[in-house]
Amino acid sequence: MKDLLRIAKAKKRSIIGLMSGTSMDGVDALFVRFRGSGADTTYEVLAHHKQNYPSELRDQLSYV
Repeated sequence: MKDLLRIAKAKKRSIIGLMSGTSMDGVDALFVRFRGSGADTTYEVLAHHKQNYPSELRDQLSYV
């Protein structure tokens, strides 16, 4: 928990977020740099990518 508080208080933070969502079609990734904190927080998207799942994997996931 101390590490999370230290990161939250940093003046700059670079974070990678991943999301698969409920559509089960792939994974989205976002690399973002945050500056500031609270209401003064700003962000910059540094990179983003969507990786579609192969059709065989999508079929397998739909049976779960």
